[in-house]
Amino acid sequence: MSPVALVRTSALGLPKRERAQLACALLEGLDADTPPAAEVGQAWTAAITRRAGAIADDTAKTVDARVHALLARRKEPERKR
Repeated sequence: MSPVALVRTSALGLPKRERAQLACALLEGLDADTPPAAEVGQAWTAAITRRAGAIADDTAKTVDARVHALLARRKEPERKR
């Protein structure tokens, strides 16, 4: 049996409250790898500021929305009917 299967089997044998505590601890461990919301917000602000500046000083490469829609449709895989 794989280590994950062993842990899963053991965890499922715990009382409900202990399973919930374990689940929270595991989820918190995943969040540790995620940058803080403030950091993400700062990155978005910087990207928006940079893009707005490029549009304002006319250095941004823009595409008309209708042209973009046509190009996007061409790239879509054919759907079975």
